Amino acid sequence: MTEHNVEKTLGWNEPIHLKNFKLEPNENLEGKTLRAIIESATHGRDDLKLCSECHHREEAQGDYGLNVLKYTKSNIPDPWLYFGTQGARPWAGSNGWAERFIANPTKPESIKTLLKAWARGGFETK
Repeated sequence: MTEHNVEKTLGWNEPIHLKNFKLEPNENLEGKTLRAIIESATHGRDDLKLCSECHHREEAQGDYGLNVLKYTKSNIPDPWLYFGTQGARPWAGSNGWAERFIANPTKPESIKTLLKAWARGGFETK
């Protein structure tokens, strides 16, 4: 199989290189990791919102809330562990938060593309 036919994958802790996923250059994503974005260690959205702005202990939009204050970093070292103050589930795997994020029409397409690449690779934690 030639390189251009290979679907790229992405690991949970692997630096994001947007050119691998045919995404436009974006300083909000380039070089960051899925883990850092989802933990709210950094933003990944173009509107500069952190995940914890809407998903924290007082507000759990989409049933996903973490036991942290608004704008605060959480800690998700292993995406196979269960997270969420409402409907706890892992980020990885079938029916996990990643799949729910991908199916949500309000979420940024660029991050959906990266989560799809992570799922394609079997939710690797590398």
